[in-house]
Amino acid sequence: MSLSVKFFQVFSSGDQAAKEKLRQQVGNVGMIMTLYESKGLEFNDVLLYNFFEDSPVDLSRWRVVLGAIAKDHELSNVRAPAFERDEGRYAGVCSESPGPITSVSSLALPLASHRQSKQQDAFRTAAKAFIDCGENRYHQTRARLQYYRNVADCYIRAGDNSLAAEAHVHAEEYELAAKRYRKVGSFRKTLRLVNAYSEKMTQESADELLMVCRLYYCKDKRENRPPEPLFETFEEEFDFLETYDLDESLVELLESNGKFVEAAELHLSVGRPLDAIKSLLKDKGNDAAVSRAGDILLENLWRRCSFGVSMKDALQDDTTSQLFALIKEIPLEKLVPQDHDQILMFQAVAEDDRDALEKLVASFLEKGDNTAALWTLDHCFSRLPRLVDVTLQELTVFLRRYYAYARLLFLAASHNDPSAIIRSGSSWFLSSQHTSTLNNIPHLPPFTRQDFTTLLKRRLHDHLYVKVNAENKQCYEAKVFSQCLSFTMNDHCNYVGCPREHVRRKFLNQAQYNSRVGVHLQQMRILQLVYSAQPQLKRLDITKSNVADWLNYLYEAFFPPICYQGSIADIDWSTIQDPSDSIRIVREWVRDAIYSLDPISEPETFLTSILRLTKLSYAFDDLDPIQYMIRAHSVRCFRAPQLLRSPEGAYIVEDHDMLASIEGLTPTSISSGVLYLHHIVVKKLPVNLFVLCDYAEDVCSSITLSLHLNQQGVPPLHGLVLPCSWLVRRNKFKKGKDLRMIHLFLDVIQDLLNILRQETPQEVYWLEHMKITVTHRNIFIQRICRMLCLLAYNVYTHDIRSRIIEVMSRLRSIDPERAAPFVYRRFTDVSKDGFLQPLQFYDDQCVIKCFVQLVHKSQMSNTRSISPRIKQIVYDRVDEIPIMIAPYLVSGGSVLPADAPTPVLPVSHTVHLEPQAVARNDESAHEGDPEAQGELLDTLPEQQQGAADAALLPAADKLTSPTEPPDVRVAAARVIQGAYRGYSKRLRGSVSTGTTAERRATFEACLKHVKSWSWKMGSYRRLYLGPFPHLVLPLERGMMTAHSLKAKTKALLKAGGHERLEELGRQLSDITSLLKKGASLRKKLVTGAPIHEARDIEGWQRTVSEVKEFIQALSGGSPDALQEVSIAYKRIVAKRPPPRKVAKPSLNVEDDD
Repeated sequence: MSLSVKFFQVFSSGDQAAKEKLRQQVGNVGMIMTLYESKGLEFNDVLLYNFFEDSPVDLSRWRVVLGAIAKDHELSNVRAPAFERDEGRYAGVCSESPGPITSVSSLALPLASHRQSKQQDAFRTAAKAFIDCGENRYHQTRARLQYYRNVADCYIRAGDNSLAAEAHVHAEEYELAAKRYRKVGSFRKTLRLVNAYSEKMTQESADELLMVCRLYYCKDKRENRPPEPLFETFEEEFDFLETYDLDESLVELLESNGKFVEAAELHLSVGRPLDAIKSLLKDKGNDAAVSRAGDILLENLWRRCSFGVSMKDALQDDTTSQLFALIKEIPLEKLVPQDHDQILMFQAVAEDDRDALEKLVASFLEKGDNTAALWTLDHCFSRLPRLVDVTLQELTVFLRRYYAYARLLFLAASHNDPSAIIRSGSSWFLSSQHTSTLNNIPHLPPFTRQDFTTLLKRRLHDHLYVKVNAENKQCYEAKVFSQCLSFTMNDHCNYVGCPREHVRRKFLNQAQYNSRVGVHLQQMRILQLVYSAQPQLKRLDITKSNVADWLNYLYEAFFPPICYQGSIADIDWSTIQDPSDSIRIVREWVRDAIYSLDPISEPETFLTSILRLTKLSYAFDDLDPIQYMIRAHSVRCFRAPQLLRSPEGAYIVEDHDMLASIEGLTPTSISSGVLYLHHIVVKKLPVNLFVLCDYAEDVCSSITLSLHLNQQGVPPLHGLVLPCSWLVRRNKFKKGKDLRMIHLFLDVIQDLLNILRQETPQEVYWLEHMKITVTHRNIFIQRICRMLCLLAYNVYTHDIRSRIIEVMSRLRSIDPERAAPFVYRRFTDVSKDGFLQPLQFYDDQCVIKCFVQLVHKSQMSNTRSISPRIKQIVYDRVDEIPIMIAPYLVSGGSVLPADAPTPVLPVSHTVHLEPQAVARNDESAHEGDPEAQGELLDTLPEQQQGAADAALLPAADKLTSPTEPPDVRVAAARVIQGAYRGYSKRLRGSVSTGTTAERRATFEACLKHVKSWSWKMGSYRRLYLGPFPHLVLPLERGMMTAHSLKAKTKALLKAGGHERLEELGRQLSDITSLLKKGASLRKKLVTGAPIHEARDIEGWQRTVSEVKEFIQALSGGSPDALQEVSIAYKRIVAKRPPPRKVAKPSLNVEDDD
């Protein structure tokens, strides 16, 4: 027989014997299968060979089936016999009928849905018939088993796998039954069959079925409890759960065996901190477990309530709320003090317990816990209090706390690794305006450590700026920073809504003065933290304006407008926080402000600013302020026409006047001050009235002291009664100063008083942030009168006293019925012998004792006390007086001792007075007591007399002009500039991101360890610093990829149905095994591992090969990681081919012809 049979065609025979017989007839062609073998398979063509001939049932019985089929083959006429009525009669046919049914059902023919449904109904009917036959007790066991096999086949064809599985059980085909139960997801019955009949199954099938049952029940034990034990021992169950990484079931296993700590650590490894804490709290008797619970709680509180996250936003998260609820369940007394305090910190912020936070902040700062202190302060200052009406004491406390907060922010922003100080999440630092453009960059690579640090530092800089800027605005509104002069003098203020503090005179003591100075310096320290963190801000106009404003406020606090508020002599640095830092900041601000002055663009405020800054520089700078002041552009270059004195155009700021007067070292310093004051008043230049009066008082004090320094026959300065503020600067104690312009000084004061008595002095002068009122004019008139009265009392010349009386008497009202204002009325009625009485009258209203009486040591017995309010200062040398008056005051370093030689300075410009002033000065020089004037002039040394005469001659001395820096300094500056530019260029070139940055960080870590190990140059060191970073980086990325795959697979296993349990279980097992291998490789390669200490190159080569295999085994692994590890493999493992030998050319041995 020759047949051509294709693979989709099959011969079907009744049994094995028929199959062999057919094979002998057709040969080795086609596919021949028994009916049993063909079950479940589908073919296009099925040839049923000799089925009825080989059947044990005779033809007469088969006619039952044939007779039921109509001759027209229409299914509508088909009638099945009533097999259930005579089971014995049709038993043979029933046992044989599944054969052709199976064969026919193997045909892969498209059937209509209704036809298929009827066919399935027919199978079910047949199955029921076979069941009835199987339940017949008269049948033998073999026959009954066959009936149930037929039942199973029928139900399989009908699509009822559950019923088919039951039939397999009755047929004692337990393996097939278990598989059918597994297919329909009936794991309960599957497990029972496996446990009961595993010996009747193949080992492979039994193991696979048991594995899938274990996966099903262990993937979620809370919902599915196994009906029977899945494991025999704890170790077996532990190994299985660990292999397939079924963490929830593993946790339940550990807890059921009392291993709460291990269960908690497992919870943590999969990101379930709440469950970890709860597991540990089940063992509260174990102090280690409680301590670990506290650690986990604290760590997660930091993570979810990190720096910059508001507590309100944090508590909206359900997990965070549960964490705070767990605080009450943990016995905090069992925790270490630091953890205890930090947990209480979170609780106090959540409950807004301000008192508790105050105590905790103090504790954190004392213990150096900057991280917790910064976090607490950031929450405390999330809402700033209104500072408009705070008291001085309240503001002092607030600024101290805010400085601590701003300083911690500054330290974090300036730290090489800010995360060492703050704990912040990525959501906070990515919200910075500097990083807003990152959202527009497609395919942004993952952040490296360097990227994170850079972004975090930028965000901290922004945060510091925003916080301090908001606080600075609040301070601008605070009344404490400036006192109301009207209220201080009159105990009332007519200004509704006055923006200045109202303080009664009885509260204006020395402590109040130092507190006011302290709050100004503290606020400047807070602002300086921002400028130090971001130096580029100093170039902004808004910063320059801010600095100028606070220097103005400081000047008013340090040199108060009226004597009741105190003076510089009352300063006590011990009451001010960190005075050295405050002084350093003031010096820096003053220098920057001087360099920024521009008399051209700021003509109205320039004179006021230069006067303030110059005086502040001499009060705070222990260097030589004149050296940087004369180099400022406002002094050297920008010279406004109104500031030039005719006829030669001498610049009143530099040439003689202001700088020479304030420095006070030259013989004509007093004359310079008078000329400067004269120019301002006569030309009616705009200037702050308070600053102008302050400068005039400085000139007056210098005149008073110089008059007594030149006396003969009595100790210098003995018997003087002066304010303490006049005696604190040592440069005023220089002898030999020119005194010929006293009368010009009095004329200038007279002109100033005349302007102040006018109704509109604001057309010339102004005050900071306020209009000049009548009350203000009277206050400054009183100050000028007080100054003149002190000069008259301490000067023994008739002409000066008479001139002062004349000046003050003009202040009386023209109307006899109208008295002069009370604030200076006593000065208008003064007589020649009564200068002290009005001074004492107004001084009695002051809490601070302003005046002192200087008594030389040799005259103690002959000098009586004037008043209990006037303290006697007993001195031996003149240079001791400033130290005795104000021991805490920082004197300018440029001021020479009283006995130092007078420097001889070069003569440059000429000094010219207005014609009227010169004539008036010449006339007044001959007035008064000639003998007294002669004594004064005779006491001057010859050299200084020449200098005094020069004040009235065309030439005069000048301050040392700024010299160009020497060549050495220029060369040094160029070297520093070049080095800095090179460093900046290298720094810009070294900025890297992504893989390059991570590799660089790994290399730096390796280099650090090489240096610590002191490795010498060698092959292993070259490999360690060369290809090693290419090995570590892909391993870490491979571990990340494996963890990601494991997470996805576990999610599919839990969320999916039972259909893919075997497949996902195998994948999960493989990934877990791969992760264990990766962890082992990581331990081998970590810095300090034995492989490095032994310098085992062969062991390293094996490890490199294992890493490469690890990367290649990852499904969907990163190509970059494989490329990276290939670099290390090529350098470490792969052997280089030997160098190719260059063939030598053949030797030409032929003779040349």
